[in-house]
Order: sequence, then structure tokens, then C-alpha cells
Amino acid sequence: MAKTVEQGLNDYLKSLNDKPTKQGRIVDKEAIKVLNDQIKAETEPLAKLRLLAARDEERRGKEVAAEDNSGLEVVFVQSAKDWAEANNITASNFLAMKVPSEVLVKAGFSLPADFSKTTRKRATRTSVSQAKVDAALKVKKPWTLKAFAKAAGIKNEATARNYVNKAVKDGKVKIAGDAPKTDGQRGRAAKLYAAK
Repeated sequence: MAKTVEQGLNDYLKSLNDKPTKQGRIVDKEAIKVLNDQIKAETEPLAKLRLLAARDEERRGKEVAAEDNSGLEVVFVQSAKDWAEANNITASNFLAMKVPSEVLVKAGFSLPADFSKTTRKRATRTSVSQAKVDAALKVKKPWTLKAFAKAAGIKNEATARNYVNKAVKDGKVKIAGDAPKTDGQRGRAAKLYAAK
């Protein structure tokens, strides 16, 4: 019986990492690279059109159905608590293995005191339009990092700074000095940038 329980727990933990558990799209970057090479080499216009269409389709990705691991989750919920107590395994250990907190609670575990909703949140990446970034970097009139981020649709200041620093390094943007201080402003004045 113990081997069956361990097998079930092991299968559930593997299912958390093996495949995407959510439905979505997978993009094959290698296939896109091959298609790009074929497009460059192709001399026939109609064949090139077909390759461009194939590349566009590949960029959209292939639909992946959500994997159903509910049966494995049921086994985990029924047996994880007893097995963990017998083997000195804590809820924190399961959290480190990416077991969702909701599943641990269903299994009868108490979450660690320092575990809160904020620790469960993961950073979400938002896509940044390269066209917006390029347009914002080409403004000749001096602008601040904050103004650039707003124009480019970038919410993270560090991301905006990375784009600007790279543009300065590449010689596309120059540092135009410091912004004038306003009444009551504390600290250093913001840097001004402008397109070259």
C-alpha cells in the first residue's frame, strides 16, 4: 500500500512540472528560425509567399489542450497529509515543489504563518510593443524616463530604463542634461534624453 501511495504522490508532483496544466499556445522557435532561413534563400515569389504564411502560422503557435490531472490531485489530497507526517515533510516543502496552496489546504495541511497571498503572486510580464518603444525613442524634443515609459506603454521603470540605456549605448539616444527642478522637489533632477 505504501508504494501505491508514494507512486500516486510522485505522479502528482511530476504532473505539476511535466507539461503545461493550462490550455494555451506553444510556439516552436526552431521552426520559425528554419522558416526565416528558407524565406531568405527563396527566390520564387509564390514560394516565398507560402513560406511567409507558414511562418505567420507558426508564430501564432499551436493550441495545447489543458492536461487533466484531477485524478492525481484526488490521490494527493487523500494521502499526502498522512504520508507527509510519517516522512517529516512540511507544507512548505510541498509549496517549494509548486503544489498549489488550495490543494494543500484540501489535503488538510496548515499553511506556514509567513505564507500569504502576496507570496503566491508571481510576476506577470506584459508585452511591450517594439513599434511604440521605437517611436518613443525617436522623439527629438528632450524627454524624461517617466515620459518615455508612458509613451511606450511600459509600466515597469526598470524595463524602461533598460530600453533607454541600450539606446544610449547603441548611439540612438543622447543624454540631454538634467530636467529643471520644480518647487519643493527633493533629490536629484531627472535626466533628460533626446533622439540623435
